[in-house]
Amino acid sequence: MARSLFASIIVIVAIILTAQLACTAPAEFEVTSLDVRPQEVTVGEQVIITVVVRNIGGTEGIYTATPAVDGVAVETKSIAMAPGSIETLTFSLIKDKAGTYQVAIDGLVSTLTIKEKEVKKLSSMES
Repeated sequence: MARSLFASIIVIVAIILTAQLACTAPAEFEVTSLDVRPQEVTVGEQVIITVVVRNIGGTEGIYTATPAVDGVAVETKSIAMAPGSIETLTFSLIKDKAGTYQVAIDGLVSTLTIKEKEVKKLSSMES
């Protein structure tokens, strides 16, 4: 009888542990912030893209961040994240063509303006 009771307790504990593991939500990530600084630069100047991401799931997971400029991937970085953790990833960008660009990641969008370099004109007095 004692063995039967002990075996029943072990089976119940195993069932409870299995149910708890099965109920743990998988890793799920949410990008909470996209920051592009400065938002206006001259051709050839560096821009820093900062992305803040949170693991809103119940387990650890790997988040892969790939910000895009006008739909073209800039760079890819991956990071392991514990449940509930918040991480900040930074990316560097230099554009060689003037224009207005859309920087996007996971549904967040920011605008980046690249201006032409100013060309100083020499006056006839300076030559």
